Amino acid sequence: MAGDAADADPVVVALAVEDPGLADRLAALLADVPGIRLDPELALTLFVAPAIVDTAFDASPRDLRENWRQISSLVLVAVALTVAAVAVVARWLVPELPWATAVALGAIVAPPDPVTAAAVLRRLSPPQRLVAILEGEGLLNDASALLVYRLALGAMLGSTLTFGKAVPLLLASTVGSVALGFALAHAYLWLTRRLDDFAISVVTQFVGTFAVWILAEALGVSTVLTVVTYAAVLARVTATRQGAEDRRGSRAVWEVAVYVLNALAFILIGLQLQEIIRDLRGGFPDALRVSLAVLATVIVVRLLWTFAYNALARLVDRAVLPPEKRTPAGRSYRSALVVGWSGRRGLLTLATALALPFAQDPAQARFRGLVIVAAFTVVLGTLVIQGLTLGPLLRLLALGDDGRSDRERALARAEAT
Repeated sequence: MAGDAADADPVVVALAVEDPGLADRLAALLADVPGIRLDPELALTLFVAPAIVDTAFDASPRDLRENWRQISSLVLVAVALTVAAVAVVARWLVPELPWATAVALGAIVAPPDPVTAAAVLRRLSPPQRLVAILEGEGLLNDASALLVYRLALGAMLGSTLTFGKAVPLLLASTVGSVALGFALAHAYLWLTRRLDDFAISVVTQFVGTFAVWILAEALGVSTVLTVVTYAAVLARVTATRQGAEDRRGSRAVWEVAVYVLNALAFILIGLQLQEIIRDLRGGFPDALRVSLAVLATVIVVRLLWTFAYNALARLVDRAVLPPEKRTPAGRSYRSALVVGWSGRRGLLTLATALALPFAQDPAQARFRGLVIVAAFTVVLGTLVIQGLTLGPLLRLLALGDDGRSDRERALARAEAT
């Protein structure tokens, strides 16, 4: 069995030159790993929709309004710069890589993960404004990145879309997504108005989430914006319609479900390892080199943009605000560094990588394997490098909790009393 596996896998053959025993062990390991193929259309629905709903329920519309300028800069400019930079770097390192695939890779690794950002930052207790910016970015940048991803995917499959057609399509998709999400939220509230059983209520929440995503996909609008709007409307209504115990129980179920989906995405990547290595045709070391370059590009581009935006914002503040209302320069730049260093990728990146269609052409299959390896490297690299160093960085920069949440809770208790 080991000899057959070595014949089939050039990576094992190469390792056998150095250590025949190692080749036998790797061949046996790969042979025992079951091959699996996840339907590309199922990947985004299964993994992304629940994660977005869970995060959107906790988002504050007031915080989004207060920080809309910086959130918009991250959602639009930072994502666009990351997509372009990653595509250029990937093409430079792999000249035969099609531009459509390179752009798709950029769109896959561009958006930070809202679930990861919220989970890590809440444990570290940074200033509330930074949490609001990063959560708002995580909710909305999915839409811009997924639009670029779908355009690139269409180009990979042979369709063409010019810039003149893409802009009206983006505007129509945005307006239609918001309207559809608003309408579906009220339809869900009407259908479940008499539902008072907790277990059935939680089940219908998941069913409604998947139904909204699938319907938005069928209508051709932005699935992410539709789900975000749907969740935001439900969050404001269910806050008064649900009891405290039901809200706590529902939140616990959703947190566990999203955690399991994150773990499942990594497991599915691992189960595709055998096929990915075979598709790379012995080019795994080169794929890893490209992946590390993409990881460095993702981190550097985000840091450069956050500092550039900070410098521009300070110039505008000096021109329009009196000195007593300006943010101190030191704290401003420290905040920019934290925002730039908080671009961890997660579930969305893995899900969009898994959603790439399978190709019969060996060359295209190799490129798909390269994209998946790069996506996994970016997720793992940002989670380990940035995730483990963010806490020490906040302490070094003396950016702790500003007490805003405590003051608002105290005010709410006083008003209730």
